[in-house]
Amino acid sequence: MRIAWVLYGSLEERTGGTIYDARVVEGLRRAGDDVHVVSLDEDSAHVDAAMHARHGLQRTLPPIARAATMAKAGLALARRIRELDPEVVVGDELCFRELGIAFRRLGHGERRPRRVLLVHHLTAWELELSPLRRRVVRAAERFAIEAADALIVTSRTTKERLVAEGVRERIDVVVPGADRLSGSESESESESESESESESGVGFLFLGAVVERKQVLELVRAFGRGAHRRGRLAIVGSVTRDAAYVARVREAIAELGLGEQVVMDGEVDEAGVAHALADADVLVMPSTLEGYGIAATEAVHAGVPVIAARAQGLEEALAPCPDATLFADDEDALAATLDRFANDDALRAAMTAAARAAALRMPTWASCAERFRAALLP
Repeated sequence: MRIAWVLYGSLEERTGGTIYDARVVEGLRRAGDDVHVVSLDEDSAHVDAAMHARHGLQRTLPPIARAATMAKAGLALARRIRELDPEVVVGDELCFRELGIAFRRLGHGERRPRRVLLVHHLTAWELELSPLRRRVVRAAERFAIEAADALIVTSRTTKERLVAEGVRERIDVVVPGADRLSGSESESESESESESESESGVGFLFLGAVVERKQVLELVRAFGRGAHRRGRLAIVGSVTRDAAYVARVREAIAELGLGEQVVMDGEVDEAGVAHALADADVLVMPSTLEGYGIAATEAVHAGVPVIAARAQGLEEALAPCPDATLFADDEDALAATLDRFANDDALRAAMTAAARAAALRMPTWASCAERFRAALLP
């Protein structure tokens, strides 16, 4: 197949969604497909507008000018895709503003490619958006969904929510793999690291961008209510997506006197993620929304248990390993759970053993790419 794959930025970025895109593209190319990545510049006006919408910030352009910018970007995207003459267009749903226009334009003419929208989760579902911004984003996302021939989603949970909201387009579920770090030091060092736990303290790890919906501020505060006495917290992920929120997190770390127990390392590559998991006793994911939870399944695959919120997608991703998982639904519950994990040696040992036992039950990226390819067919 000739496939055009549309996303913001590049496949080298390290967000969960981009990891998914990159792994699937790699699998499609191994299967013999010709995949051309159409990258929309992150520093362009239309992406700036999208990012502002995601974080609920005020935008500088008036509404009419913003609409004109979006329309122009969508038409330009359609022209770029036409030049590639693909049989299938896969558009990452984060590009919904451009894709709503582009998909409609591509639906005309003799050579109409199949238009597939890849949905990790909808931006309109993010609790941190203001009510007005949510209505605007919801309308724009529905415009893109209705222009697609089919949707591919990364969890059954996302499919069920879309269907409940009235989406009638074909929806295929293709869950992410968990074996990206196979053979890495996260597996080979896990036992030796845990044996040295008493010297360095119980290792709590957060993996992900430091943005509001990931609840990093709540995690820091919860950690400072007891677990910090026996533990250390590593925050690993991008600190550039929301500078104001990152500043609030840093202020909280300083105000709570956690400078020696909490480290914010910024974004790292795959080897860095593997090392962080090797050095951790538990991954903590207090997010308000997750389309699936790649970090959680990768942690279990590496033999690391998980403490998580009951966010969309996380319960589904962690269903194969209930004994390696603890759920905490608010800051108070999170503080109590972190403290319990830090102080209960038997609990930590049992959860670690359960994670190692569940590792082989986690999905693979090879299977993900195979299922994704099948879903691209009419």
